[in-house]
Amino acid sequence: MQTSDWELVSRAQKGDLDAFTLIVNQYKVRLLGYIFRMINSREDAEDVLQEVFLRVYNSLSRYSPQYQFSTWIYRITQNLCIDYLRRRKLATFSVDEKFGAEEDLSLELPDESMCPEKIFESQEIKRQIEEAIYGLPVKYRAVIILRHVQDLSYEEISEIMDMPVNTVKTHIFRARRILRRQLQDAI
Repeated sequence: MQTSDWELVSRAQKGDLDAFTLIVNQYKVRLLGYIFRMINSREDAEDVLQEVFLRVYNSLSRYSPQYQFSTWIYRITQNLCIDYLRRRKLATFSVDEKFGAEEDLSLELPDESMCPEKIFESQEIKRQIEEAIYGLPVKYRAVIILRHVQDLSYEEISEIMDMPVNTVKTHIFRARRILRRQLQDAI
């Protein structure tokens, strides 16, 4: 665990609200990005983030310094995202279904002087990729976001998801394969 995390957690466990505020400020942007990509709703992501920090605050007494704090807080976040998705019972998407019309998808390579059309097309591809990620089964979506958006190691993902590293690698491989099939015409 980072020394600063441990010091802040230790102070927060003793009732120091300023230390807890620093923890919130340190993690809120990363966690909000992760939650948003998991549930695909900005307002709901902010609600889930609040629930994460409430859960963290109420569980600080049970936190053990033998685990990295970042892994612990991501684990709580992951569990709350899954709970939210279960409650919401999202519509599922077929992994075999074509993703977008071929004529709507094209790859534009960015250059130094991007015109508005290219910026729009680039944003459209990004939107399609995000939709494809959101369409993944939750177990695959979570590992893709943790690995490629949050830039966590396989070991950290393994701890957060409570699964062996090889299973994490398998989930990432399968998720990439699904994404590749869905987006083959876009990229």
